[in-house]
Amino acid sequence: MTSLRIFIINLFLFLGQRTFIGRGKLRALIIKIIRIIIFKNSNENHIQKDFTVSILGVPFVFFIDKLIGYKVYFCRSERKEILFIKKNITDNTVFFDIGANMGIYTQIVASGFDKIKNSTIIAIEPDPLNCFRIKQNLRLLEKKIPNIFNLVKIEECGVGESNKEMYLNKSYGPANGNVIESYEKNSIKIKVKTLLEIIEVNKISHITCLKIDIEGYEDKALLPFFKNANKELYPKNIIIEYFLNRSILDYLKSIGYKISFMNASNAILQLK
Repeated sequence: MTSLRIFIINLFLFLGQRTFIGRGKLRALIIKIIRIIIFKNSNENHIQKDFTVSILGVPFVFFIDKLIGYKVYFCRSERKEILFIKKNITDNTVFFDIGANMGIYTQIVASGFDKIKNSTIIAIEPDPLNCFRIKQNLRLLEKKIPNIFNLVKIEECGVGESNKEMYLNKSYGPANGNVIESYEKNSIKIKVKTLLEIIEVNKISHITCLKIDIEGYEDKALLPFFKNANKELYPKNIIIEYFLNRSILDYLKSIGYKISFMNASNAILQLK
């Protein structure tokens, strides 16, 4: 990858994050152009290398991967949710990122840990490739935050009703893996743990913000937690992808949460 190509991609992302070209059909066109820039004339003897880009002023690795959804680097669809979490991050914060993927939420929240004290992120992700990518991204913060890997704990597992082995279906790419009971084509074996187990192992006493996006498995992860946890452990704020599991919102409202923001796929809820 030449420096000129990297500059052009960074320019596209800069404009896409801040102007109308980062939306809809224009964004799709820009992504198509970026893919041409990356993969044109590439072959086994000329493998393109990952490089660093910026998302909302935070450094990220730009992964050269034909399966990855490059729209994530424009950070338009979940910006309000991310900024909500950043606004609610103070000293002694505990942020759970369930379904962390490559770590967009984790990285942006962690980038502010040089200014706050005694805070922790638990990034939960079952895909080993994505866990590796979370670590690659976090290394970009080490110069500013030398103890970043003490502050961000990566749990390589899924979250469900019980501790057991299951499978992760990766047929739809690294951003859309879903947990399944038995082996299918393009699936890998993973560990699944209960949320309470992860909380106990990491000695967590409170949760400031919890974000969960696990492709329709949200009820399997959250309902056993809320039924068995002390109320002191209930997250103050929840960001949830609900469109594959709409009934979860009614349950959360029934136990004391209020919706403060909602769009076609995500909702932000705050404990009353």
